[in-house]
Amino acid sequence: MISLIIPILGAFTLYPVPNTWGMVRTINPSFRTHKVTVSVPASDPVGQLITVTATPLHFLHPVYQFWVDYPGGSYESNGRYQSNPQFSFPASTPGNFTVQVFARESNAPVNENATQRAEFEVSSAPATVDSVIPSASQILLTANQPIVRSGQPITLSATSNAPLPTGYALQIVDTSTGKILNQTMINNHLSATTIQQGTQVFHAQIISSGGQILTQSNPMPMTWSTNPIGTYGGHDNTLGQSVSLKYPSTATINQSVTITAIPYFFQSPVYQYWLLPPNGSYVSSGSFSSNSTYTFTPNQPGSWQVMVYARESTAPSNETPTQQAIYEAKSQTYDVNVQE
Repeated sequence: MISLIIPILGAFTLYPVPNTWGMVRTINPSFRTHKVTVSVPASDPVGQLITVTATPLHFLHPVYQFWVDYPGGSYESNGRYQSNPQFSFPASTPGNFTVQVFARESNAPVNENATQRAEFEVSSAPATVDSVIPSASQILLTANQPIVRSGQPITLSATSNAPLPTGYALQIVDTSTGKILNQTMINNHLSATTIQQGTQVFHAQIISSGGQILTQSNPMPMTWSTNPIGTYGGHDNTLGQSVSLKYPSTATINQSVTITAIPYFFQSPVYQYWLLPPNGSYVSSGSFSSNSTYTFTPNQPGSWQVMVYARESTAPSNETPTQQAIYEAKSQTYDVNVQE
């Protein structure tokens, strides 16, 4: 007989795995068959709770003890017999979980020997729940910018619609090089920032500690434009539309600075602002928006470069770098001298 030590109310109690495991048992006091069945979901995602329910027949005051046979052959019980007909346990790993419930009247003795047990106890047929990994379509990989320029950082975000199974990691991977940009074994959401030129392909995946890939997102190709951000000269788009920038030539550290876009020949312009701190990296205002002003707070002295891109709000936002020049105009790059 196999025995397990189960913690109950801070103490450890020895509970033997019933020697009737896997068998269906009934009893017939007063010629009325007492029995119990257990209902389980057909499948549940890894990381979710599996809830099973016992249904008694001809009992007055039934109590239950649930047993679970985990993938790999370890057993777990809910502990002492209790009146709650439901029991929940985590689907901690992929595979089949086999559940069986034992039932008796609440006033039946609890310390009987195996022979006496047959007089008081019934058991259900075993039932199996399949714990499954979410499919690839359930991992979503997104980018925070539809257009990426040389020298511009891009932030990728991966989200799984289910908690991670125990011992598995969510990763964002540069498919072009195989480099892992970021990973987590705790959360079902993850982000990573990278700067690159040329073309790259990224994907997100859930992977076991042994290196087995359980599921992947759809690949996300990103093409960086060859047009640099910080050229001092501005340019019109092919329609002759242009944009300039109103800005203060001097500012004070830790005091807000507001810059204003001035469009020419646009009907419904949207803007994206860029900053280059002293000895820093380019920072964007985010996606194109209709805000004609942008406010930032310089946190160090020196020369801060500022510029703005403009396009019509109706222009496509996922064009190739070659098509970009058709829709997009850029202001000159200006310097704001920040003093202490």
